[in-house]
Amino acid sequence: MRLTRKRLCSFLIALYCLFSLYAAYHVFFGRRRRAPAASSRGLRKWVAPARERRGREQSTLGSEEWNPWEGDEKNEQQHRFKTSLQILNKSTKGKTDFHVQIWGKAAIGLYLWEHIFEGLLDPTDVTAQWREGNSVVGRTHYRWQPQETNESLKNYQDALLQSDLTLCPVGVNTECYRIYEACSYGSVPVVEDIMTAGSCGNTSINHNAPLQLLKSMDAPFIFIKNWNELPAILEKEKTLILQEKIQRRKMLLHWYQHFKTELKMRFTNILESSFLMNNKG
Repeated sequence: MRLTRKRLCSFLIALYCLFSLYAAYHVFFGRRRRAPAASSRGLRKWVAPARERRGREQSTLGSEEWNPWEGDEKNEQQHRFKTSLQILNKSTKGKTDFHVQIWGKAAIGLYLWEHIFEGLLDPTDVTAQWREGNSVVGRTHYRWQPQETNESLKNYQDALLQSDLTLCPVGVNTECYRIYEACSYGSVPVVEDIMTAGSCGNTSINHNAPLQLLKSMDAPFIFIKNWNELPAILEKEKTLILQEKIQRRKMLLHWYQHFKTELKMRFTNILESSFLMNNKG
């Protein structure tokens, strides 16, 4: 009986040892035997990742700042950009664009289009009979529809560039196109500040009339009541050094740019609030 138990225990121990050896063999040597038996499809599947790993290892050796999460960060940035773009498109989709036509032939109409709205005209030839233009201010689209030659225009522009002062006598109205042409080239307008028979304002209501808008925005002009004042102004000009004239020209150009921007926004706001309020969603 004891012999039988002893044999049984020995058999179980031997069986356990054999199983342990088989398991160890399977763990340490089984993978090596399966690797050569891999199919060509499996090899093709792992060629690209292997090359990618080798490329990353080489880049790591070349640069210690390689970021293993760089691809994920780029994908996240692209996702955020697409999301913000979709939100922006949705927010602007419901906005209404207003179309306004500006028909003009007089100088003030051309000034409004070219100087205030800074619109272009097509065709570019200034001698063309009908010239059209388009401009956008905020949500409002402006269109200008209607003569001077290219040579005369260039001569006039050169004269403004070379002049420190530009004389602006009154015509039918006190305000004239030349005031703003001079400002666009930095030549200080010398404006005859008197009331005329035209509709330039009412001095009984506002003491700044005429030229109320320019005075309210502190236009850096020279205002005179009589042309007899001109000789004294010219004598004063002789005492100015070149640096002072350059600085004055820069200040005038800066003021005129601000003036145009302010006037553009005022015009658009009044237009929308007066005529287009019912069209706003």
